[in-house]
Amino acid sequence: MVFYSALTTHGQYDGDMFDIYQGIGDMLKEGSLTGVISSTNKEADHAANLFDTDHSYAIPVTFVKKNITPVAFNSRKPYSLIAVARLDAVKRLDHVIRAAVKLHEKYPELTLTFYGHGDAETEPKLKAG
Repeated sequence: MVFYSALTTHGQYDGDMFDIYQGIGDMLKEGSLTGVISSTNKEADHAANLFDTDHSYAIPVTFVKKNITPVAFNSRKPYSLIAVARLDAVKRLDHVIRAAVKLHEKYPELTLTFYGHGDAETEPKLKAG
């Protein structure tokens, strides 16, 4: 079983677990599931505690391409923020938007651009504007 970022409905460790994950603890105890994989050590620790298992592992999900020429810092557009994620409520992109709104008050030139996929069917509250 591989987890993608959030086990709980509000993305915090003390929240209610998504229904889809409810049976995992039992599956681990029965042996029908031999382990769980998360993207970070923190997430793996959370899953280990949540499911009471020693078989929770972190495998980083980063990608680094060799021979990439970095963009010089002084040539970057100032006050530009990007968010890269699937457009889904579980990704808590509303937090990114709220932070950008607060920052925009102090830095009116700030921009926020989203890169990801999703549509009004998968997440009706997130719409292009």
